[in-house]
Amino acid sequence: MTSDRIYRKGMTPEETLRIIKESVGVIYDAKVFSVLEASIVL
Repeated sequence: MTSDRIYRKGMTPEETLRIIKESVGVIYDAKVFSVLEASIVL
């Protein structure tokens, strides 16, 4: 999500975290997200 692709520019870490957070419970597990969020230093 943060890498540039031919068809789109990479997202900032903040944008990526926001998108993942919006998908918690739908795509991503809440416990896994909480560990990810706690381990990221922005």
